[in-house]
Amino acid sequence: MTIYKNGQGNVARAVTALSGLGLGCWAAYSIGTNIPNLVVRIIVMILLGAAITGTGVYFALFHEKTVDLLIETQTEMRKVSWPAQKEFVGSTIVVIVSVLVLAVFIWTVDQLSVWILTLIGVY
Repeated sequence: MTIYKNGQGNVARAVTALSGLGLGCWAAYSIGTNIPNLVVRIIVMILLGAAITGTGVYFALFHEKTVDLLIETQTEMRKVSWPAQKEFVGSTIVVIVSVLVLAVFIWTVDQLSVWILTLIGVY
């Protein structure tokens, strides 16, 4: 079994493999904590963690469609024009203010609706 397109998309592959490792550890811990028998718990945690981690590594290294997607993703990410810090901060402030204004508007409409429905005796 050889690594498909070895040397290409290394960063995307590493992130995928590490995500599989993290997911495997999390799943093994989450499921393992519900098993009362210590020996069975350890065996299940090791097998489940290895299976999920192995699946992530397999997809990151050997599965042709996934590897091609990861390579293309890394290539496209290099082409992205990232905003400068000043533009990023400005855009972030606009988004936060917009969300706050929308939240206040929705809260106001909700309170007004409750008041009107209470006034007419429906609520």
